[in-house]
Amino acid sequence: MELNEKKIKEAVVKEAVSALVEQYSGSEDLHNEIRHGVTEIIKSAIDTQVKEAIANGINILTFPKTNTFGEKKAPERTLREYIDELIQNFLKEQVDSDGKVKELSYGRSSETRVRWLVRQELGKHLDDSIKNAMVAIKQQMGEAISSIVKSQIDQAAAKLMSK
Repeated sequence: MELNEKKIKEAVVKEAVSALVEQYSGSEDLHNEIRHGVTEIIKSAIDTQVKEAIANGINILTFPKTNTFGEKKAPERTLREYIDELIQNFLKEQVDSDGKVKELSYGRSSETRVRWLVRQELGKHLDDSIKNAMVAIKQQMGEAISSIVKSQIDQAAAKLMSK
């Protein structure tokens, strides 16, 4: 009889599994842990395959650019190129001071959406910074005034005591 390393490993694993199942048979906690572990492994494998399929599809799938009659207007482009174009157009779109599309707001000044977004975000951070600085200044001024008043009172009390 020839010893095969693979068969030996399989036998050891089979024996270990049998021992564990026999020892913990009927254990609801073990059953739930095994179910959870298997679910996570399957979920991870599916997620990986779906992400790979999407990543490959975005770069491989092509779409023709057509007019309203379905006639080709330009060379085909990948889904990634199409998404990039949509994003660029969205960010370059003219909006008013409220972030509304310029075409929908009459007679207002306009700027690109990306500029409006940056200005809004910087404005929030600037407002927060100013508020924090004001709180710190008020606290420092309160402490300084309190210290000055205390020293003035101490000096006045010292003068009264010396008389």
